[in-house]
Amino acid sequence: MDDAPVLTRLPSDVDSLKGGIIKTSKNAPYTILVLGETGVGKSLVLEFIANVLHGKDIDNYDFNTLNHTNERGGSASQSQTDSAQFYEFKSRNGILVSVSTFLCRK
Repeated sequence: MDDAPVLTRLPSDVDSLKGGIIKTSKNAPYTILVLGETGVGKSLVLEFIANVLHGKDIDNYDFNTLNHTNERGGSASQSQTDSAQFYEFKSRNGILVSVSTFLCRK
């Protein structure tokens, strides 16, 4: 008999996510790793995740939630993040989501 813990996923529907609610059977944290080459939109994805977890609708998104001191000047079409970043966000119902970003170089 297998004694491993079982995590039962409850589907997070669009309406719950719109309100910043993640449905899960356990209050376990989520970890997301975002990898990508320069300019693919890693920071934009993180801003989107943060806004969803805070329950903001698309008309009220805040694209200044990340630490932008890790960026250098350049064109808007190119990534400007200098090094790996780690962020922790909480959903409106207290689920912790940890996100790390890494730049992949050719």
